[in-house]
Amino acid sequence: MTQDHYTPVDVARALARHAPRHLGSVLEPAVGSGILLQPLLKRLRASATTVVCVDQDPRALASLGKNTPLTVSNLEVICEDFLSWSKKKNSKARQFDCVLMNPPFAGKRSDFVELIYQVDSTKAKETIRRVPIEIAFVATAVKFLKPGGRLLAILPTSVIAARSSRWLREYLLKNGWVKYVHELPPFTFKKVSARTYLFVFEKYQKQRTLILMNHDLRKPERLKVDGNKLAPDFRFDYGYNLALSTLRRLRDKKDIKWTPLGDVASILRGEIDSPVGAQSAFHTTNYCNGFWTESARKDQLIRSVTEPGIRANDLLVQRVGRNCSKTVGAIANAEGYAASDCLMIIRPRKSEDRERLLFALRVMLAGDIGSNFLESGAGASYLTAAQLVEIQIPINLDSLYPNTFLKYRFALEERDFSEMLRLEGQARKRLFRITKKLNTLN
Repeated sequence: MTQDHYTPVDVARALARHAPRHLGSVLEPAVGSGILLQPLLKRLRASATTVVCVDQDPRALASLGKNTPLTVSNLEVICEDFLSWSKKKNSKARQFDCVLMNPPFAGKRSDFVELIYQVDSTKAKETIRRVPIEIAFVATAVKFLKPGGRLLAILPTSVIAARSSRWLREYLLKNGWVKYVHELPPFTFKKVSARTYLFVFEKYQKQRTLILMNHDLRKPERLKVDGNKLAPDFRFDYGYNLALSTLRRLRDKKDIKWTPLGDVASILRGEIDSPVGAQSAFHTTNYCNGFWTESARKDQLIRSVTEPGIRANDLLVQRVGRNCSKTVGAIANAEGYAASDCLMIIRPRKSEDRERLLFALRVMLAGDIGSNFLESGAGASYLTAAQLVEIQIPINLDSLYPNTFLKYRFALEERDFSEMLRLEGQARKRLFRITKKLNTLN
């Protein structure tokens, strides 16, 4: 049902730095072998601290004493599922100065659990939802915090940025102060490509400035965000908020013509279902060195049943996968083939717009600003047709940077992707140049 990943020691230390000064009581609802508790050991021993460790895995609890030699006099070890334990009468009334956790997470909708919670702590009315287990852990952990108590957690993107958990982020902002959200370096947890975050929340404190940090663990870039201005998405990820603020500032520049992509192109999804269709249709495996080409595949491709299939002037982009927005590209020798539903087809309304549209799209989307803003997903990143239709693109870059665009057209004709990348980077640097370093989002 759930998937657990042991926490690296340096991550545990980074999280422990945000622990409250007073640690009279601590709850660890998914304690495992106790790695998160290790950096707090000296402080736990030095005070009359109550430490409650909960985990449903008896083998993990057996190793707790070996890996984390707790000598706290008031140590309580409970072998039980935290969500089940939290519903018991003798548990509900307990509150702690700090809840420390790296919760398990659910990978499938069939693994979701039922959560009962109060939308507003001042009202008795409760709401029932079926949610991923990590969402249930966060919402339940807040109940066990004293006023002023602090939640220190390691959380996946499903909590920090997913559309489906927007209600939880709004709930947290209403019931306390989200203080810090720090993205961890890629693959902090082995074999886990999805983004993970350090998260610090203080219960019942008035929401103030929220500090968002990028993936550098030692010297991160910081962005100060007014917590009251996070609506409507209420996202807590650094990359998205930096991109959002940068794009807002860019749209104030009068020389740039911002146009919804849907006004200049039709957005279509591939017609052949994956994964079976991927064996015969034009698929993600047809992307090679910046171009979508038949020669990238050795197997037999099928022709489209909805004539004329992929057209010569189409642009293609991978729909799912990390940095999928950076795969937007022109096609080469692909006309007439059927596309798998893992691809999105961007079809210019005017065939002569193909080059200028590709230039504008790649300058926007092939860099970090565009991909952080556009890509969604709690696990694998993805794009939707609705997002692509609505995204505003600087359609007149060809006239703003005519010399660069002229060279770009030549590189495109020669299929010189390295030169295209260089020219895109040159244009992107000019487009996204901001005179003052951005470190505050108002």
